[in-house]
Amino acid sequence: MVAGTGAGQPQDATESLGRSISFSHCFPPTGLPFCALFSCLGQLALCCLWVLLPVQSKQELVPSRAGGVHFLSSPARRTVQFVTNLCPSISQCLAWNFPGCRLGCRLFPLLCLLPGADESNPNGAAIFGQTPSGLVGGGMDSKVTASLLAATWVCSIIALILSVVNVKDVLLPPRTKYGLVFDAGSTHTSLYIYRWPADKENDTGIVSQVEACSVAGPGISSYADDPAGAGAGLKPCLDRAMKIVPAEQQRETPTYLGATAGMRLLREENSTKAEQVLAEVSKAIGAYPVDFRGARILTGSEEGSFGWITVNYLLETLVKFSFAEKWAHPQDTEVLGALDLGGASTQITFQPGVPVEDRNTSVFFRLYGTDYSLYSHSYLCYGQSQALKMLLAALHQASSRAQISHPCYPKGYKETITVAELYNSPCVRAPSSARPGLVLTVTGTGDTDTCHAAVQRLFDFSCGAQGPCGFNGVYQPPVRGHFFAFAGFYHTFSFLNLTRQKSLREVNTAVRSFCRRNWAELVQSFPQHLKYLHTYCSMALYILTLLLKGYKFNEQTWSNIHFSRQAANTDIGWTLGFMLNMTNMIPAEVSQHVKAVKWCRRRGKWRRMKALDSSALLRRSDWVISVNVEDNLISLQEEDSFTLTAKS
Repeated sequence: MVAGTGAGQPQDATESLGRSISFSHCFPPTGLPFCALFSCLGQLALCCLWVLLPVQSKQELVPSRAGGVHFLSSPARRTVQFVTNLCPSISQCLAWNFPGCRLGCRLFPLLCLLPGADESNPNGAAIFGQTPSGLVGGGMDSKVTASLLAATWVCSIIALILSVVNVKDVLLPPRTKYGLVFDAGSTHTSLYIYRWPADKENDTGIVSQVEACSVAGPGISSYADDPAGAGAGLKPCLDRAMKIVPAEQQRETPTYLGATAGMRLLREENSTKAEQVLAEVSKAIGAYPVDFRGARILTGSEEGSFGWITVNYLLETLVKFSFAEKWAHPQDTEVLGALDLGGASTQITFQPGVPVEDRNTSVFFRLYGTDYSLYSHSYLCYGQSQALKMLLAALHQASSRAQISHPCYPKGYKETITVAELYNSPCVRAPSSARPGLVLTVTGTGDTDTCHAAVQRLFDFSCGAQGPCGFNGVYQPPVRGHFFAFAGFYHTFSFLNLTRQKSLREVNTAVRSFCRRNWAELVQSFPQHLKYLHTYCSMALYILTLLLKGYKFNEQTWSNIHFSRQAANTDIGWTLGFMLNMTNMIPAEVSQHVKAVKWCRRRGKWRRMKALDSSALLRRSDWVISVNVEDNLISLQEEDSFTLTAKS
């Protein structure tokens, strides 16, 4: 409390100061938050200086016409008087939208520091150059005074600098999230690493493939007698994934293992061994710092449906990035069908033109805000390796001898196999008279017509009274639209150079021409493909039979089949579709607001950006964006181009 001496004067000097300095008046408009902060910090330091100044008994406290106070002694008090009188006009000045006035107001913190003159010192006394007698005489430490004035100076300089920089609120681009999916197939296992932005499009992540890692060795179903080996084989690929996923995100990275037809067959044969294999791979994955969500055996319908999602996502029939820089559902775009040929099963999935009559083959999905009703069916045992095994078993049972003539193998090719190895699958049943240890000798004859007839005997093409069907009496509506054929379909036709659009007549001619070549000629022409070289003729004829007589394509609809391994630099298979579907269950992150400079350098020139919208920034193909959350910085880089922002 400091009392005045004159009548009608304020009884409390701080009360008078409170009336004359209103901090709400000192804040600039919201467009300059940093300027406001540091300007008022500087003014706060001056106010602290005023409160700490003792008032000598001989000094008078006289209200000014501007509503402030006059101090008739030191230069420091004249400075406080200057602040007190000028502050109300500052808010009025900032309310005007004239550039000159705004610049003057931004210079206000420096004006507050101009030296004042005392009546006893007409030449003027600099604030930092002389300690006023009133300060020392009142018992206030000169070091405290200097510190307060220095703080005022620093805050004012910062306020001036920040007020010149054009700053606005923007959204911090959401973090990239990662997901890992193991494809545990019948013949091999692969790990796919995916990523997507945390803010999702209509509740489904925009997912892209980062890398695929192939696990050494056979599929996990081959480890039925050595379950621990199945888990150990996954570790090199998991180590690779840990180098790709940032360490701070690994524990929140969803990780799955999906086993397909190979494990479905093992479960039919011995469910206990199948469970032991799944337990060991789960143990191996669980030892890593990831959000492991389980290992399970996919149904055939799931495998086919997720492959369908992958195809249509990559070909942009589900969602597409428009010229308006938004993700949108394509209008008047027909979805594509999916044809998958694995080692132990084959799947067909498409959107029919009629309602699906069999509920067992009907699948429903909701993706990117749109509903899809599909037909999907998986034929177990009709994958590549199991079909070849069924073919050889049929030839063995027809001959009932230890020597087997194989019309689908090239002439001059010979191999041996035991009866136990031939009948080691639920897809083939050994005759009661078979001796497991008997060694069979298989000799190729290269007879295309006999081979074709033997392949057709693997199927039952009669539909009976069930209406339209595929084969083996399974309901299937007529195929409709274009199809993508991948996995085994692609690998066989790629070897035969038949993946480009060719007529059915050209394909048949090329396949028969290849089947007529003898083994010696093939070895000389394809020395790098020896492992599967003897199977390409039989597999080509098998694929033609499956597509034409099994799935009911014909000469007119053959051109609607497209053989492909990848699309948009991503492998076609069920794993991407699985991750897209699973991201519906992963909550989206809320984007953070940041302060960002509205200028960036693009293509060598500094240009004002139209908008700093994170969704647009993330999806510009000519920008590479790196986010450093710890340092609160975002870099939008194209060569030497950059924009830095600070989190609010």
